[in-house]
Amino acid sequence: MPWFPVDDSFHSHPKRLATSPAALGLWAVAGSWSNAYLTDGRIPDHVLPLLFPDAEKLAEELAATGLWRRTRGGWVFHDWFDWGGKRTAKETLELRAKRAEAGQKGGKASGASRRGARPG
Repeated sequence: MPWFPVDDSFHSHPKRLATSPAALGLWAVAGSWSNAYLTDGRIPDHVLPLLFPDAEKLAEELAATGLWRRTRGGWVFHDWFDWGGKRTAKETLELRAKRAEAGQKGGKASGASRRGARPG
């Protein structure tokens, strides 16, 4: 199950302390969204208002405190790969495909073994 990591020292980080609770709410929801949709910490402009009330204003605040930065067509988490997702979207998709393939092979071998046949 994918999840959005938050460092256990985030509660006392100066950038976090300089950010309003509402902006932190957007940060958390956007992080969850980005991780779920494998966007490598990027939040497109058209998605932002769907995530949180007053999202544009709050995104500006996140950029001012250094938690986000403005990019062409949206926003991006500061240092996403240093603390956030450890794999790129491409790497995550490749890993999922390998795991699915291994699971299928294991399931076939298990079924063959229960039938007393040799895995093929």
